[in-house]
Amino acid sequence: MDTILNFFDKILQPIFEITTTLIQPILDQLQVIGLSGSVVNFMLIAAILGISIYFTLYCGMFSLANAGFMAIGAYIGAILTTQHDASLGEALIWGMFAGGLIALIIGVPMLRLKNIYLAIATIGFGEVVRILIREFDQLMGNLRDDPTVGGIVRDILGLLVEDVDARRLRITYGPQGITRIPRETEVAHLVVFLLVLAYFLYRFHHSRMGRAMAAIRQDERVAASQGINVVYYKNVAFFIGAIIASAAGVFSAHTIGTIGPEDYDFGRAVDILAYAVLGGLGSWVGPIIGGLTLEAMPEILRELKEYTGLINGLILLLIIIYLPGGLTSLFRPSFWLSRGRFDTAQRVVTAGIVLVAICNVLPYRLEAGAQGRVLGYEVWGLLPAFISVGVAFFLVQRISPKPEGGRYSVLLAGVAAGVWLAFLILGLVGQIENVTTGYYLHLIGMALIVGGALISYPPEIEAASQRKPEVA
Repeated sequence: MDTILNFFDKILQPIFEITTTLIQPILDQLQVIGLSGSVVNFMLIAAILGISIYFTLYCGMFSLANAGFMAIGAYIGAILTTQHDASLGEALIWGMFAGGLIALIIGVPMLRLKNIYLAIATIGFGEVVRILIREFDQLMGNLRDDPTVGGIVRDILGLLVEDVDARRLRITYGPQGITRIPRETEVAHLVVFLLVLAYFLYRFHHSRMGRAMAAIRQDERVAASQGINVVYYKNVAFFIGAIIASAAGVFSAHTIGTIGPEDYDFGRAVDILAYAVLGGLGSWVGPIIGGLTLEAMPEILRELKEYTGLINGLILLLIIIYLPGGLTSLFRPSFWLSRGRFDTAQRVVTAGIVLVAICNVLPYRLEAGAQGRVLGYEVWGLLPAFISVGVAFFLVQRISPKPEGGRYSVLLAGVAAGVWLAFLILGLVGQIENVTTGYYLHLIGMALIVGGALISYPPEIEAASQRKPEVA
């Protein structure tokens, strides 16, 4: 094992160093808007977790076992590094091995279930793992002293702790969890791991296995009739998702430094599912974008204090309602052009409204040493901003391909948004000393509103509205 790890260390260490050099400018920019190195770590871990559940969903399985596998990887990795002086690489390998082994054991009987029944069973698995971790020390202590199975238990405990005969075993540390875990996870480790997963996903979609899993998701019976081994591919998807979730658990434990059984409850399973759903299941990029976004939003909205959860939930609700295909649907031309120019105008204006609203709600973070504020948004600044946003909302409600509506609302919104955009440009030219990312986002948002408002009235509808009815 040591020889293999040393070999990989010689190969990977230069890769990590090059990655750190390349991503450092990006990290510096993220630091300006409040996303520190540890937050970036959590964002990347969330993206990895999103990929872990993507495999089971891609194969048509509604599994919520990923939180349980994450707990297994986290505790195996933490025990190895805190009690056996193992490196992060060794902890990662053994954590993934443990998660994959348990997935193989429970996968065959559990994956016979479908839909909501599979979801309930996997939720139960996660709860069993969490409770077992919490009661593990006491349970092993009782079994160690049992004359029937005591010898086998002692052999197993010998792999985990040095003093098997201790009066009180301390392996998982019960409800308190494990503390003083070395914080060895670096951004470069997560970036390289995520890039490897992204490449694997890309190849997976174009492989025979990927096409087989897609066929199973569409119709399991038809796939079986075409000679696809449904049981085998389901277990493979479950196994891959388990080892990826276990790896995320190892990275997470060595980022936080403290873990407890309550960190992997049902809420964590729902969060992992939300990463994939928010990003979109139509593409392998979706879970990555969803994980990064969901983890970044609470930190970006932190200045709102008690309103952070409210704004965060509102944003998620709007995305689910208006973007059922996830955030990745915004990057598809078909989304903007599928239903005509007026639907395109609505979507462009809505995107601008979101940017403007966010920039008016969030306080601006200035760069270190900057004097003054960037477009302070006192009362005088809020008034025209909210007027322009209100007019834009009116545009979204009124714009339509109907001849009797839309023309004047387009004109009104265009004028209002144009005036406010001119105000921003004048401020950019001569009245603003320090320009931050938030200011540019506001500028882009108003430009989108103007662009959507200036989409001309459909000539075929206008011609139809002006055409005089023929007299029979």
